[in-house]
Amino acid sequence: MQKNTGQSPKLRGFISYAHSDEDYFKLIKEGLRKHGKLSTLIDSDLWTDQKILAGSLWHVSIQEQVKDCDFAIFLVSSNFLASEYIAEHEFKNFLKRQEENGFLFFPLLINACNFTYWEDLAARQFFMPNARDYGHPEIEDKLTFGDLVQHNLRTGEVLPNPYRERYLMDAIKKIEEALAEYQKRKAVKNTIPAAPYFYIRHISEIQPKDFLETRSLPRQGFRSYYLKRRYIDEKLSDNYKNRKHTIITGKPLAGKTRAVFELVNASKEKDILVFYPELSNFKIDEFRIPETEAEIIVFFDDFERFLHLENLDLALKKLMLCENLWVVATCRRERLPEVRITLDDEFHNFDIIEVLLLERMKNEGLRPDEEIFSWLIHKAPDFEQAERVLVRMENEGLRPDELTFNFLLNKAPDFERALQVLDLIRQYGVKFEKSMNSTLLKIAQLKRKGHLNKEAERAFFERHFKSISNLDDRFVRLFSEAMYVPQHKAKLIECLKVKNWWYWRTKADIVIESDHQTCFEYLEKATADVPPIHLTHVHTIWVKNVVFNNLLGVYEDALQRCEECLLIQPKGKLSYIGKLLLWLHLRQHNDVDAGITAIKASVEQWQFPVKKVNAFLRGGILKELPTAPIQHWYLVLPEIQLENHI
Repeated sequence: MQKNTGQSPKLRGFISYAHSDEDYFKLIKEGLRKHGKLSTLIDSDLWTDQKILAGSLWHVSIQEQVKDCDFAIFLVSSNFLASEYIAEHEFKNFLKRQEENGFLFFPLLINACNFTYWEDLAARQFFMPNARDYGHPEIEDKLTFGDLVQHNLRTGEVLPNPYRERYLMDAIKKIEEALAEYQKRKAVKNTIPAAPYFYIRHISEIQPKDFLETRSLPRQGFRSYYLKRRYIDEKLSDNYKNRKHTIITGKPLAGKTRAVFELVNASKEKDILVFYPELSNFKIDEFRIPETEAEIIVFFDDFERFLHLENLDLALKKLMLCENLWVVATCRRERLPEVRITLDDEFHNFDIIEVLLLERMKNEGLRPDEEIFSWLIHKAPDFEQAERVLVRMENEGLRPDELTFNFLLNKAPDFERALQVLDLIRQYGVKFEKSMNSTLLKIAQLKRKGHLNKEAERAFFERHFKSISNLDDRFVRLFSEAMYVPQHKAKLIECLKVKNWWYWRTKADIVIESDHQTCFEYLEKATADVPPIHLTHVHTIWVKNVVFNNLLGVYEDALQRCEECLLIQPKGKLSYIGKLLLWLHLRQHNDVDAGITAIKASVEQWQFPVKKVNAFLRGGILKELPTAPIQHWYLVLPEIQLENHI
């Protein structure tokens, strides 16, 4: 076990390079690893795309490292500059991180190239030491790593060069110096200053409860998603960028605080401190704003609670003198006149954004958008009210989206209403994509609760079969299991066969009780071109149908299918197909001794664990088998000691 030395973890680096420069890349990677071993700051084992595990999604793996690494090294060459992937998926993302939080990357020039075409790259300082110190005085200030690499003309091997080792040692030193300075500045920025009258949190640590208190609890109706309102969100974002102090006003629970939280939540990558004022009188001689390089957001939630505090106007005046500070507050609409009187001269420094209800929006000449109507449908007390909101939405010339239909569907009290929503979805041309899964799941659940009879199912199936068959396997399985009509179930199973045979491995329980012949015919057809591993699951379905429907005439065929499956399974394991084999022996033999003899032979042949066989016979099988036609087994099985027969 390693001892905890108390040291901070080393910084993890990322090497970005073009595969055409692999020879240079190997030299640099090995050199940085060797010379960086003694570094107390950086991890010398730098991450490259060679660390991607077999079978992993290579793009996802790279992007995870681009997002999480502490610094990056660019091996800049003509090949590097010509790579679209590096430009779009690596450099741009690193540049964005640098602009947001000062992330560091270090360009090393591999060979002569015109990197000025990448303006954002050319604006950064390259590691370009004086060539005279590395044995190339004729190059002056244009030394590249490639100038230090020479090959044996006969063997092609790279010749040793002490100047190359010195180059990499100096590169490590420069990187360490820059990272140490960066860490120092970052530590200062992340230090939460103390300030009287304020509770302070860094924006990266903000949680919903910090803004919404008990309203952030799921039982209080908190939603992880946010219904955006463009007339609020865009104006609030502009005010933040321009440091225009803002008061958001409206009815209780209209989403005033949530709008501020979403703005803050979207800015978590930035260096921002959020100040929450305390409910205490301001003593101006003690009141001060801490000096910090971070931006500051001062948030007064329910501004009316602070109006009785002494020197509130003077405290606001001091806050507004800070250039890197933005004040935002929420206030109930009926209390806004009181705020205006209390603040007096300071009130004109605030921009007022009002959360408007639908009728007020019309009176103000604002056109409601789709999100407003979605929110109204979500808040509707019943399906009829939600339908009326949808009609108003259509009258406004707005097109319902997937979220709107999901809200409407969740109001559906029965399956027929759910079908009406499904018809509307088709009418509006909304595609059945992943976001619509909850819609179809709701329909399937309503159907499974008994809201659909066979006649209604036929109408539903004919109308919506194409839509259902275009869903992912999970929902096709759900529908196929819930169908009453055997032909519909078989047709959906056929869709699953075409889509993905893994279904048989994960859930082989499609049994058509009322029409076993349809099941037999389908499964016979299905086994024609199926791999052996999937064939086992098809046979399992077939045998299960035989056992549960007590089809005595085909027991021999069922036993043969069980044995075919057991041939390609490891011996010594009582699998599901093995249990079906034991079921068949019990069904086939009315005589106890004959049944035990058949079970004994199977246990010996397939090396089933004896204890598990006994547990299965005494426990599970008696609970699942119907009493007829083997009523007497219930009386004799508990007394049988199968071990004595083997």
